[in-house]
Amino acid sequence: MSERMDFLDFQRRMQEEYGITDTDMERLKKVHVLTFFTTEGGDVMAKLPGGGVVFRHKDGGQHIDAGETWVCEVLEKGTTFFAIGVLRIDAKFFFDLRSDQVDVLADIIWKENQSILEPRFEEMYRNKLEETLNARLLESKKREEEALAKIEELKAEIDANNTRHKMVISALEKELTELRESVRLTPSEDNAPPAPASPFSMELNPRIRRVSADELYSEDFRHRNYFVHLSGDHSILTIRPHDRGNVVCIDNRITLCGLSLVSPYGGPADMPAEYNPKYGGYVVYLKYIPSTSYE
Repeated sequence: MSERMDFLDFQRRMQEEYGITDTDMERLKKVHVLTFFTTEGGDVMAKLPGGGVVFRHKDGGQHIDAGETWVCEVLEKGTTFFAIGVLRIDAKFFFDLRSDQVDVLADIIWKENQSILEPRFEEMYRNKLEETLNARLLESKKREEEALAKIEELKAEIDANNTRHKMVISALEKELTELRESVRLTPSEDNAPPAPASPFSMELNPRIRRVSADELYSEDFRHRNYFVHLSGDHSILTIRPHDRGNVVCIDNRITLCGLSLVSPYGGPADMPAEYNPKYGGYVVYLKYIPSTSYE
């Protein structure tokens, strides 16, 4: 079916603007925009707005095929009309239009079809808006769910850390309590009253030998545990046997960690020592440098 585009107003304005004569205007009025189709009999034709049938002019104009839209000059012969193709309206035609020409065509199309286009545009944009809003809502909900999941992970991690910290604190408190109890039960070397005599057998003139940086040897070290006390000026060691002593004796040897820090080691040597009944144990003099040494 043909589609009508009313250019009468456009023609009038063109005549006024460009000074077109009435003769030329009469010919221009014969110009129509027609869309051609194929009949059941195989003929290619178009229809005028008034219903008249228009055939292709066989001897003039450009070749017109069915399905094409053309600007045509329509010639009337009796009751029959013939179209001479002037310009085919296709994609190239619209791409070649200037912006002002596009505005004119768009304005004409809108005015002629506003009642049809407005509802379609409203529905189209409403649907588009709903799709956009739904997509954004889904994205927002997704981000919210991801954020909540992350918060739950962090809460679980914090709870686990708190549990571990409580366990560590509990263990440290228990260890501190045990240490305080041990200190309370351990006799103080400084505050202990002088013992008139040791309950253990002690040699009055012990031979104590330093065999390494932190190790002392003596045949008189016969007990399993000893209390070892270092004087405040780092000059004297007090070694006293005791069942709960802080130093263990193995094979007549006791190891005093850190001895080399307060008394440099110059090789194996006997150390000046004596039995002191005041402390009930041996007193070893660290600041004294013996004149002889024994291998």
